[in-house]
Amino acid sequence: MTTVAQIGEARLLAAIAKIAARPAPGVVVGVGDDAAVLSRIGPEVVLTTDMLIEGIDFERAWAKFGDIGHKAAAVNLSDLAAMGARPRALLLSLALQPSERVRDILTLVAAVQRQARRYGAALVGGDLSRTTGPLVLSVTAVGEVDEGRALPRYRGVPGDVLLVSGSVGAAAAGLLLLRGVAHGDGVSPAARRALVARQLRPTPRVALGCALVASRRAHSCADVSDGLARDTAHVLSAGATFRLELAALPVARGVAAIAQEVGRPAWELALGGGEDFELVLACAPRHVRALQALARAVGTRLTPVGEIVAGRTPVLVDARGARATDLPAGFDHFVSQS
Repeated sequence: MTTVAQIGEARLLAAIAKIAARPAPGVVVGVGDDAAVLSRIGPEVVLTTDMLIEGIDFERAWAKFGDIGHKAAAVNLSDLAAMGARPRALLLSLALQPSERVRDILTLVAAVQRQARRYGAALVGGDLSRTTGPLVLSVTAVGEVDEGRALPRYRGVPGDVLLVSGSVGAAAAGLLLLRGVAHGDGVSPAARRALVARQLRPTPRVALGCALVASRRAHSCADVSDGLARDTAHVLSAGATFRLELAALPVARGVAAIAQEVGRPAWELALGGGEDFELVLACAPRHVRALQALARAVGTRLTPVGEIVAGRTPVLVDARGARATDLPAGFDHFVSQS
């Protein structure tokens, strides 16, 4: 099997350029030059970047190269979605060992390109480098939004309703299955596959983010990457906190059974698991129904899960109205993960 070392950087770059060669609207210069050139971008440009590192963000024991490329693109597109930005371009940088197989790397690159194309963008450049350590991917996403319309964090005010798109807890349950911590004996094969897919190949809510911007009804928004509890805090203005109804959480199918298998409550996976890449947003109560209709129109749903209140201490309320005391910490790159 041909390796990166056997064909060298120039031939690998040429092979990557073929994958990204199909013309895309607004791309004047793409892969293969010193830099990409885009036309008709803006009025405001939205930029984000994210890394995936082998052994931290994925394991080759359970993630294929297509999965890795898909997720690397999706997590960046999710950041654009949270801002309500229209994707325009992705740049991909790879740190590779010379022993990597060319076929695997091209599979990864093709997955990035497919995700870009799916949301109206294109893979337009990046970088290649050598490493003696784990595989590292870094994607930079470029988006655009009308002037003054980007959805910010930290603007939700007391009295606002909190809504979350889709369902939560699936990616965390999928990770438990992939790692063999849970076996999913109480879950149907279809549900197990869906949970694993949410971990390996998340769906960024790009259409919803753009629709939220167009509606002008959402005050603040963030994507659910580090856990719903942690990311809900990102939509709060100063001096505010949140009150979440545990019974209202749109917990994904199969999560409760996985949680029971590992001795944890389902709401803990839903609030603390992370990587669902849904959107959590704040809006005035009078706009809830309109935003729910908007979500249905783009193929998803928005569920009210609580409200923003004045204060500093978040409150979790169970089905009986009692205050739950434990708030899942969510994901932190620099704190040991269980």
